Amino acid sequence: MSDAQTKVRECQACGKDCTGQPRIKDKKGRYLHKACYEKARAKALARKPVEVAAPPPPDNDDLYGLEGADLGLGDDMLADIPAHDANAATCPNCGSAAQAGAVLCTVCGHNFQTGKSAGRVKVSKETALGNATKTTATTSAAWLLALIGASIGGFVGAVGWALVTVLLNREIGYVAVGVGFLCGLGAAVGAQSKAGWVTGIVASGVAILALIVGKVAAVQIVVEDAVSEARQSVQAQMINPDQPWFTDDEAIYEMVSDESLRRQRKGERLRWPLGQSWEDAYELEHYPTEIRNNVTDRWKRMSEAERSAKKDEMMREEMAARIASEIAYERAEAGQQLTWPGNMTFEQAILVEDYPPEIVKEAQARWDGMTRPEQAQYVNEGFEKFAELLSSPEFAAAAMSAEYDGVDLAFDALWVLLAVGAAFTTGANVARTDTGL
Repeated sequence: MSDAQTKVRECQACGKDCTGQPRIKDKKGRYLHKACYEKARAKALARKPVEVAAPPPPDNDDLYGLEGADLGLGDDMLADIPAHDANAATCPNCGSAAQAGAVLCTVCGHNFQTGKSAGRVKVSKETALGNATKTTATTSAAWLLALIGASIGGFVGAVGWALVTVLLNREIGYVAVGVGFLCGLGAAVGAQSKAGWVTGIVASGVAILALIVGKVAAVQIVVEDAVSEARQSVQAQMINPDQPWFTDDEAIYEMVSDESLRRQRKGERLRWPLGQSWEDAYELEHYPTEIRNNVTDRWKRMSEAERSAKKDEMMREEMAARIASEIAYERAEAGQQLTWPGNMTFEQAILVEDYPPEIVKEAQARWDGMTRPEQAQYVNEGFEKFAELLSSPEFAAAAMSAEYDGVDLAFDALWVLLAVGAAFTTGANVARTDTGL
């Protein structure tokens, strides 16, 4: 066997034989794999620019056109390459160099003692902690940005939900789905590359909150408008002592309302307009047609003096009932036992005849003992108290509760589910690379 065949050309960087492989040799006869040389050359060039001379023609030992070349790097060519440890081991699995006495290959995880591969390299606790901290910080930032984006979308959606409900005087379910989409889009834009099921959950939660806020805002606007109209109506009913207690239309309405209630309590079967009852009626046309026509005909047949006397009588009955209510409340609070007519109770009493006779007699005496200006002042005080009641938070809450019934709850629940689905899907799956989000 010739010397050329038996000569071992050991790489000064990795310690492996580079015979038959792309290699180089410096002026001192030291060998390097071509790959190892290129790493050393790139590192040397990064330190200072050098001019690399063209290699001379290959000598007899140059198998690959590289050996014997004057690379212009001198002795610095190997300065940054650690000397090969002759006692170092070589991984039989991947061929990587390993320190003497090493148990595992740091590249592929091969176990030198058992001959099996661990499949992964164990990372130090410090490195693992650093990676976990970095990942947690990145994830937290993504959640925060998703929350901010979803909140912006939710605010816009809630305002739109409320405005549409108020302007159209009805709820449109598709608007709720739009609110969910805006929340999901905001979350996806905020999280960008970190968008996923977590941002979808964030968007869903914000969508539910936005729908609740929009719903409450819409109902509150409707209630405030109704209360404002009621206040104006109360102010318009303030009594001038120099004028009649009622207008003709108001007198007819009061007569129709009282007669409908009296006949209903007697057990008569009245023909109310579709969807109306005594509790729901607040306009003249809401009452039974027969009663309206009878009362209107009787009123037209009265003289002016009779009409004036009827208005005084109606006001006396109405105010006597109010005073009787106050007296009954005071006596009940004092622990006095009251005898109510029939099966009537304090909560059910409306007309003057609903109260105990002795209390009615006292109430009528109080009213009759007032002068006309004092009577007008008493009536107006009642209107002012009612106006204060309309302005109270308790009344607003009760009105909002009445506005929101079981049908609304079922309707909203359906669209909330659809809105949450839209928010989650959009927040978790919006394409980020293609759309540039």
